[in-house]
Amino acid sequence: MNKLLKIEKALFYFLALAFFWQIRLVWPGASQQFNEWGSFFVYATDIIIVAILILWLARSGKKLSAQNIFNGTNIALAVFLFFCALSILAGQDKSVAFFRSAKLLEMAGLYFYIRYNFSALYNFKRFWQWFLLGAALQSVVAIAQFLTQKSLGLKIFAESPLAASIDGVAKIVVGGEKIVRAYGLVPHPNILAAILVAAIFGLAWLFLEQKKTRLKTVLFSAAFLLLGAALFFTFSRSVIIIGGGLFLIWLVSFWWKNKEYRQPIIFICIFLFVISCSLLILYWPYVASRYGIAALPGSQSIDLRAFYNQQALKMAWQKPILGVGQGNFTMALRDNISLPDWQYQPAHNIYLLAAAENGLGALLAFLVFLFLTVRSVWSSKKELLASCLLVVISCLLLISCFDHFLWDLQQGQILFWLMIGLLASTSLRSSAD
Repeated sequence: MNKLLKIEKALFYFLALAFFWQIRLVWPGASQQFNEWGSFFVYATDIIIVAILILWLARSGKKLSAQNIFNGTNIALAVFLFFCALSILAGQDKSVAFFRSAKLLEMAGLYFYIRYNFSALYNFKRFWQWFLLGAALQSVVAIAQFLTQKSLGLKIFAESPLAASIDGVAKIVVGGEKIVRAYGLVPHPNILAAILVAAIFGLAWLFLEQKKTRLKTVLFSAAFLLLGAALFFTFSRSVIIIGGGLFLIWLVSFWWKNKEYRQPIIFICIFLFVISCSLLILYWPYVASRYGIAALPGSQSIDLRAFYNQQALKMAWQKPILGVGQGNFTMALRDNISLPDWQYQPAHNIYLLAAAENGLGALLAFLVFLFLTVRSVWSSKKELLASCLLVVISCLLLISCFDHFLWDLQQGQILFWLMIGLLASTSLRSSAD
């Protein structure tokens, strides 16, 4: 193995470990004041991704066959990217639209890299180990943040400043007291929750796949406890409900159809049941405040989600061909309605957001791309690995109905395109086998 290939592989595994890294250079947009949706930035992880892609192109002496390149999945993705690029013409701020389109192209490049290289260069055991190491690090930070109710001062990771007194920090209210939700090392608890859900699936796959020893069982149990507790402290309703529900369905399905997995699946279910019950008992007032039916009607987060989605539908209806421009949703919203600055946010549904920003053609191509990717692996759904990735993607796609971070925030984007790339790579591996 030559040195450049070793560097390429090391960078990819480092990305799996540290894609949550928030360090970035920021240039304000036209307003000369920082705004997440109107500014330009380069993350450290952008440099890593671009370096991986350059190294791939440099060593790629073999050309991908036309059969591999010109297939329905790739064509659907190309059409989607074309509509997103074309929507630049419709953008109020064309520089932002161009920047956001370039970001999307970068993430598509990551997807193609994983799809066509993972099976040949990497293995899932090592990938999940690095991914879990990063998730475990975030879990330790998240639990410490929740218990101390403040940030830990981890400037090297660009940790978000946290305190109950800081406006814009995600909180729950328990008995009239504001409680800061666990952030970990990402910009919002919901992103952390999605990462932890993916990590728990990976941990379960490793536990089921490997031979059991007493030491491994203890280590896996400690990891489940750590990840589960951190996920609980995010108080991310949609992610926890969707992720937890699909995780149980996945385990029960495999318990029913595969005798060799029954004993470890029973162990996982009992262990997670004990963890969940313990946390529910210890933090019941927090759970009642966050998840109680009485807390949902009139909830600001739910009302705002409904409002943003209504505005996205309106924009898609008014501009169905090109939309309002990639990354220009908040600017179009600002032109139409007067709101406090912090309430100018993207629609909390990536499908409606895609239609609003890029038009109905882009949405249709994106849905076709997702459908064809899932269909390519569906025949292998009885295999443990394929089923694990299918359910992880299902979680992300359902979560995307209630949030936007998989579409336009760095850590969410990498998580989404990383997982969809891994899923696509299993279809190529299966066909090669």
